Amino acid sequence: MQPFSVIAPDLVFSSQTPLGPEYWRRDDNVRGSRVLVIADPDMLRAYVRLHQLAHLWIHQDLVHDLWQVLDIDEPTEVGTDYVVMQRRPGVYIRSFFPELVETPSDPPEQLRILLATLPVVVREASSSRDRFIAELVERRVDERSYRVVYVDDAECFYIEDLQPTPEELRAWLELAE
Repeated sequence: MQPFSVIAPDLVFSSQTPLGPEYWRRDDNVRGSRVLVIADPDMLRAYVRLHQLAHLWIHQDLVHDLWQVLDIDEPTEVGTDYVVMQRRPGVYIRSFFPELVETPSDPPEQLRILLATLPVVVREASSSRDRFIAELVERRVDERSYRVVYVDDAECFYIEDLQPTPEELRAWLELAE
């Protein structure tokens, strides 16, 4: 694992987030990747582990098969003080809602399935960790986050980043112990 200072020269500053500065990096992906600097090692580990377990959580749903219409990205690279999350080319979930955009896109069938199935899966989450993940996923979908993207070729929505707040990460740390 390398420190942020090693990759910093190739990055473009994007914004300041509650967890730390965010940068964009050009790579093989058309949209590039996001690099989030998280200086606190515990918070960095929590962020990474949350995304890893959320990815597994969505794929464990074998009853409702939510994983067929929604996936959660995991970090593509983790340094000593940063994490890289890919950006996917696609349509933001908010683009399917006429009340949110001037010219909405035609919604795919996967949106109907997602909106009908996610609340059921959230209600059925049994452990405290599963409930935490489920509720966080549901919030990101319900708020029509820019980090929720529909990829037409895959016929699937992807949450590129769960965007946990520092408070949510601290709560996650307590659950994950």
